[in-house]
Amino acid sequence: YVDAAVFCLTPDYGTDIQLEKEALLPLADIVVLNKSDYPQAIARGRRVKNMLTKEQAFFITEAKKHRDVGIDELFTEIASQSHLQTRGVKSKIAGQILEDPIPLERRNYLSGVITTHDEYYEEMEQEIVRVKTDPSRAEVYRARFQELWDQHGYSGKPEPGDQVEAGELYRKGEDGKWILVARETTCDIWVPVLALPPKDSSPPEIVRYLYKQNVPGGFPYTEGAYRSRRSDQDPIRMFAGLGLPETTNTRFHLLRNRGGSPRLSTAFDSLSLYGLDSDEPGALAKIGEGGVAVDTVEDMVRLYDGFDLEATSVSMTISGPAVTVLAMYLAAAKRRGFDWRKLRGTIQTDIFKEIQAQNEAVFPLEPSLRLISDMTAFTIREVPLWYPISISGYHIGEAGANPVQELAFTLANGLTYVEVLRARGLSIQEVTKRFSFFFTFGSELEFNVLGRVARRIWAVAMDRYYQIQGTGQALRFHSQTSGRALKDVDPLHNLTRVTLQAEHALHNNTNSLHTNSYKETYTTPEEDDVLLAMGSQQIPLLESGDFRFTENLNQGSYGLSYLEDEVERAVYNIFREIDQQGGVIPAIENEYHRTLIQEEVQKEYRAQTDGRRVVIGVNYLKAPDGDQPRGSLVNIPSSDKRKQVRRTKEFKARNAREASVALERLKQAAIGENNVFEVLLDAVEVASLGQITHALWDVWGRFRPSM
Repeated sequence: YVDAAVFCLTPDYGTDIQLEKEALLPLADIVVLNKSDYPQAIARGRRVKNMLTKEQAFFITEAKKHRDVGIDELFTEIASQSHLQTRGVKSKIAGQILEDPIPLERRNYLSGVITTHDEYYEEMEQEIVRVKTDPSRAEVYRARFQELWDQHGYSGKPEPGDQVEAGELYRKGEDGKWILVARETTCDIWVPVLALPPKDSSPPEIVRYLYKQNVPGGFPYTEGAYRSRRSDQDPIRMFAGLGLPETTNTRFHLLRNRGGSPRLSTAFDSLSLYGLDSDEPGALAKIGEGGVAVDTVEDMVRLYDGFDLEATSVSMTISGPAVTVLAMYLAAAKRRGFDWRKLRGTIQTDIFKEIQAQNEAVFPLEPSLRLISDMTAFTIREVPLWYPISISGYHIGEAGANPVQELAFTLANGLTYVEVLRARGLSIQEVTKRFSFFFTFGSELEFNVLGRVARRIWAVAMDRYYQIQGTGQALRFHSQTSGRALKDVDPLHNLTRVTLQAEHALHNNTNSLHTNSYKETYTTPEEDDVLLAMGSQQIPLLESGDFRFTENLNQGSYGLSYLEDEVERAVYNIFREIDQQGGVIPAIENEYHRTLIQEEVQKEYRAQTDGRRVVIGVNYLKAPDGDQPRGSLVNIPSSDKRKQVRRTKEFKARNAREASVALERLKQAAIGENNVFEVLLDAVEVASLGQITHALWDVWGRFRPSM
């Protein structure tokens, strides 16, 4: 005896092996047609349905797809016929949240970007031909080039009106402001701050320069998002997070006092990354490990205590529960009397890379994108200086992708966010102003041009395909040296590795930079380790002549220009592969990204094992007496862990009644169509991170990877 007989078939039900089972069809209570993504699945589903009685329930499913609406409805029907109680709310909202977030007419967006890229370079070649035969056209380009020289050019001697002061030469710009044009080296040689092609460059050379390079801050932004680096602020932004909020707060103050930069970058522990509280059963050992434990708005107040949040840029590296964490940050800032409109910072909120590489997705993809859209809409209106999404290639690279794959996947993800937010009714002119990116800088050759190529591809796509003007064309990115490249064998070698990787990032004009500790492979860095890591970027930047005098020292070299073109071509080849699958979201479903990353990991392992890839201390120049000493490991005191659990439980007990009301209101917002982030801002005042996560799980379910 069974409660319900289920008959399952696929779109190829007419084959010999399927025909033998069709005699059982009249005996079924429930009929399921799986593999709905197959061609003709819907048409064949209609034919099957015509064969059934009114009493037989029929469902079309795609079982490999996470949070498939057909699977959810099938489960509800099986439970009903089996007399089991289920949470009907999931079935109630399923049809609302599982529509493709990108409209049908926009799903060829990558194809459109590829086409406009090809047209851009065809236009460049046509202009090169025109200036050879049309003197008036050539004169237009000469005039544009002369304007650059008039503002920034230095030919070895001052121009009339230039002023020299303390080894620096200034020139008055068109707006009346003084522009730094040249600096004097320690050998009494004057060099330009921005190096330009020769003043007598031919029109074809000028055309190629303006289309592919230009000065920093000029389209297509190859050399930099801004015209010059800030002389009053280093790009340093060190990542920190350990133990309790007050422990991390102490580290933040050390970094500010020693680094001199009002930038904080926050690492969260694994419990927070998965949206869980410190009092979660069985979680004691993970509290504060590898990052800071943040359970409540009160923890957020402790974390940034003593910092003027209106004068400090705060970055938070978290994606799955990022929307809740940002709501906590805004609530904490409000408690301390800060104006949201003056807050600066970034929160990662990149759900695509979580599914592709990092494995810290909390909610299914569709509701995650809704949360991101709601948060972005709110920040555009109420927190205008905030970057609500930081599209991360770093975690893709750390999972094993090579530099070209990291760059291609990340830019494709960014373009997909543009489409998703556009479909939600947001202005992409406003949205793209608030995008930032996050890249690895490792030791491979391609890292010499990764930032340059990223900016050029993004600028052309924004200008030519999306018609974005101004700030949204300029890709801005944070960098971190490669953790994957560091080794726990002879770890002192990592100091050299990190310094060389930092130079790659600085030569790519990164907007901010974290340099890893040499101990990163086996423990969380202590204070002395962090100060050494800071030196890995400050010594090249401040002591080396590479960055103190000419800010685009490498631009235009034959080797780099060739490499830029080849990496750009390789990125577009990956775009074509993703486009053939229907875009990033279908490619995620097909595990395209994870498959390529896995293949690359195996390739790298074989290269190191057979010695084709030389790694000092691992397969070459091994220490004769074994590993160099590592020192002690950093552990979180169990007393601190118990303290965090106690504080979280006290917060929940103190706010139990209000939290119950707030969480129910949050669930109703998640079921409906109102902005969930606005409701979250109230909920975080009385509910913990874990309580909010569990409430949304009740409505949306947990993330389930495609199998």
